[in-house]
Amino acid sequence: MKKIIIFIVLTSILAVSCSKNKPAKVTVNVPDAPDSTEVIISKLDINKIVNIDTIDVINNKISFKASVKKGCPDFYYVYYKDRKLVSLVINSGDKIRVKTSLNNNDDPIIDGSSESLELLKVDNQFAEVYSDFLNLSKEMEQASIKDDKQKIEKLKRELGSLYVKQKQHDIKYIMSNSKSICVIPVMYRKFTDQLPVFGQVNDVLIFKSVYDSLQTVYPNSPYVLALADDISKKESYLNIKNKINNAPVLSHPDISMPDVNSKVRNLSEFDGKVIILMFWSSKDANQKIFNNDLKKLYKRYHSRGLEVYQVSLDIDKTAWASVVKSQELPWVNVCNGLGTSTPAAIEYNIKNIPSMFIIDKEGSIVAKNLFNVDKLDKQISKLIK
Repeated sequence: MKKIIIFIVLTSILAVSCSKNKPAKVTVNVPDAPDSTEVIISKLDINKIVNIDTIDVINNKISFKASVKKGCPDFYYVYYKDRKLVSLVINSGDKIRVKTSLNNNDDPIIDGSSESLELLKVDNQFAEVYSDFLNLSKEMEQASIKDDKQKIEKLKRELGSLYVKQKQHDIKYIMSNSKSICVIPVMYRKFTDQLPVFGQVNDVLIFKSVYDSLQTVYPNSPYVLALADDISKKESYLNIKNKINNAPVLSHPDISMPDVNSKVRNLSEFDGKVIILMFWSSKDANQKIFNNDLKKLYKRYHSRGLEVYQVSLDIDKTAWASVVKSQELPWVNVCNGLGTSTPAAIEYNIKNIPSMFIIDKEGSIVAKNLFNVDKLDKQISKLIK
């Protein structure tokens, strides 16, 4: 067996803050692996996987110990060549047993780690989508060689849809499992180096939500501390790119999103009109009440040039569409299911829901957050003239 000393460098702060080591032991049975088959042990280093050991199979199995500090679970991976045999979440003192195979694609059998079983489900879901992504990318290459413009456009839409659906799935998973360490690899996975699932600047809102939850459970985890640093960098960049706060608003950014009938509607359709632009959530009971007041205002001024463009920041598009239809909202309602990470939210620097912008006929934002109906009525009446 080739021995490579596992040497993990952590900062002095982490060394003090995490509790004493209690080694975890992992045994991996590989019935179809001949003796001397080399198996690679890897570890997640914040946002990339690094190889830390190479072990030879003896009597159809390998064993290794992992030095994991209490309260600081780690992600380990076992590879045979380029094939990942198993992903593991290892806690201090764990005794994990795995049965897997070199030659078939059956899921590994894992005993002694419920978090590793959860990570297996997470990995399997993305593996299926990633396979579709690779197939579509290959078709795109062939279409580009043949200069088949129609097929290229079709494949672009399919790739875009696949990306959006994966991001929607991951947001739902993160929000539903915000205190699970398994959300860490979800947040940092990617289709390609240039296409991470969470690669937009405004994804910082999701990262902050995850950090707020995880730091209550794993305050000393290097993954959680690195997440805090990542958030700081993203927020700094966000402030630089902030279009609303850094300059006087002389015009408003356009928005292009699908409505309840999946028809793409642009905010720019209403150029030259007085517009109430609202960002909201269909889960907010107060917003539903406000919608009733807004319907009265809309009925009073619509024929004179008032438009309402309402952007839902919900993740569940089905629930949103149901509320829009049940309330019989007569204006344009749009949603892309990306929640607060939708590009429109960053363009308008949305920090609270609901948020409202009043746009005059010249396209300038002249007022914000007039949720008092009388004040809103007075402002609209002045602009409609």
